[in-house]
Amino acid sequence: MDITSEMKKNEGQPATALKDQIKDKSTGLHDTIDHVADSARPTIERATSGAHAGVDQVSSALTDATHTLAERTRDLSEAYERFAETGRRYVRMSPVMSISIAMVAGYLIAKLGGGRDRDR
Repeated sequence: MDITSEMKKNEGQPATALKDQIKDKSTGLHDTIDHVADSARPTIERATSGAHAGVDQVSSALTDATHTLAERTRDLSEAYERFAETGRRYVRMSPVMSISIAMVAGYLIAKLGGGRDRDR
């Protein structure tokens, strides 16, 4: 029933009767809202629980990825140090050969890179 028909129906009644009807309708609406809220609570709790689980999974995956990245960085750093030390040791043992290899490598890089042609 809409409010206009309620008002027409109650035109001759005193104001206190209308107040009582408004109070009854208000109480009924509050009861309905409480019932809907109680019905929705389990669904909201399941959604909240699912959201928390999702955040936990993402957090765990990111933590694992960070740990793996740190390990790989350490491995790469150690490999670089080994390579650099091997190069230094070779230069100390064979300085002439090292300079010769460097000159040949420089020449090849210049030729591959399109270095100047002296015949022009």
